Amino acid sequence: MTEPSLSGMRRRWHRSPARVAIFIVLFMLFAAAAGTVVMLLWNEVLVPAAGVRPLGIWQALGLLLLCRILFGAWSRPRRFGPGPGATRQREAWDSMSSEQRARFRDHWRARCSGGPSRKDEVDDAP
Repeated sequence: MTEPSLSGMRRRWHRSPARVAIFIVLFMLFAAAAGTVVMLLWNEVLVPAAGVRPLGIWQALGLLLLCRILFGAWSRPRRFGPGPGATRQREAWDSMSSEQRARFRDHWRARCSGGPSRKDEVDDAP
C-alpha cells in the first residue's frame, strides 16, 4: 500500500469537516466580539450623550451588518500610495527612450479611451 502524497493530504484537509467547523466557530466568535464592541460603545457613548435607547447584542450585530452593507466594501481594503511594483515601473520608465515613452503613452491612451480593440492593435506596441 502506498502512502498518500502531501498534496493529497492538503486537498483533503482543505475540504475536511473539521476545517469547516473551525471556520464556523471562529466566525461566530469574531461576530460575537464585534457585536459586543458595537453594543458597548453604543451604550456607553450614545445613551448618555444623545438619549437614545440602549442596544442588545442582536441589535448591535444588525447595526454592524447594516453599516457594512451601506458603507463598507466587501473586498480587500484599498491601499493608498504607490504599490510594491512602483520602483520597478519607475526604473523601467527611466530606462525608456523618448520614442518608446511616446509609443507607450499612445498604446495606453488607445486602450483606456475606447480606441482600437486589442485584435486590431499592431504587435509592436509595448
